[in-house]
Amino acid sequence: MTNTNVLNRSTFVGAYVDDLRDLYVTSLVTGWHSLVIGAPGWGKTDIATSLLTDVYGPDGFLMLRLNESMLPNKIEGSTDMNHLINHSEFRLNPANTPYDPRYRAVIMDEMGRGNDAAYSLFMDVLDRKEFKSPVPVLATANFLPTGKKYEGLFDRFALWHWVTPGALDARKIAIAQATRRETDPMLQVPGRLPTVAELDFCYNALPGPDALDALGDAIDLVQAEATKSGKLLHPRRIGMFAKILLRMGYYLTGSDNFSKIPEGAMQALRFAWPSPVEAEYKDWGSLIAKIKDPVQAAIDGIRSLAAVLVNEAAGKTDLTDDDKLGYIKSLMQFDKSMKTLIEQYPGNAAVLAARQEIKSWTAKITDGEKVDRL
Repeated sequence: MTNTNVLNRSTFVGAYVDDLRDLYVTSLVTGWHSLVIGAPGWGKTDIATSLLTDVYGPDGFLMLRLNESMLPNKIEGSTDMNHLINHSEFRLNPANTPYDPRYRAVIMDEMGRGNDAAYSLFMDVLDRKEFKSPVPVLATANFLPTGKKYEGLFDRFALWHWVTPGALDARKIAIAQATRRETDPMLQVPGRLPTVAELDFCYNALPGPDALDALGDAIDLVQAEATKSGKLLHPRRIGMFAKILLRMGYYLTGSDNFSKIPEGAMQALRFAWPSPVEAEYKDWGSLIAKIKDPVQAAIDGIRSLAAVLVNEAAGKTDLTDDDKLGYIKSLMQFDKSMKTLIEQYPGNAAVLAARQEIKSWTAKITDGEKVDRL
């Protein structure tokens, strides 16, 4: 059952919301567990709750909030006393636990705040074999516990995303919050969300010959680029990539025999490099962006470095006019890089627009203003 009460709902605001939506949708479509890491206040849990409510209805998923005093029965269930009395057989009642078959997904909030007993039980929760349909766990964390005993636990999360704070439209956020009453529905996740029927199709479909050819070509490309970057793709990781590309392909095309991997499916691979190190996660995302759109990846790389330079100048309060001139000359080196791109891709609108943007940043250096980084 899907909740259709979405009229007149304000939406979450910010570019990062789209990333969270894409991660959670990928988790639902593939059936794989996902983990979002980021500072408090970015709506990690609220976005997951809103999205699952719209997809499955308010009773279609389980919410677990971890803390240091969590009892095992919250995870594995309590002794079913009626069954014990009537049948002299011990078993656990799974109601309102991750093992409850009524639920299609589980939110594990504050994954870093559990205790050792909870973490041990979660090892089984995250590797469930008893259900045909995947029951993905959407976990959030403000921080990750460190140590060997946690490595196996977090290795069970196939999809990762680090929330990177960026520029926000404070006005839109303020208005979205100010126009809501406490009794109003949750903020809505913008963009397309899957239906239960679409998810069931993705779980049960088998690829046709064209889809297999498209998958093979995409995997060859990813492996070649990963090898250039010194990343080893073992069989399990290749299997992960294949499942993402196929199931996201089913979801985005509505077919089990598409002739080309959809761009959105390829883009979903950016979540498929589990790493507790944010820099490594970003490095993998850059590699996927390069495969998906080499021109935009080149633009983003030049723009990001230019933004670092401008913001470095803005962070200094004692710059002389000569210092500012030096920064402007350095900025013009990036303009030369853009000119090279224009020569390679003449008439490309994205390159032309990015070049004009970077040239306009000379005024930012003069005025001591920062620019938005990617």
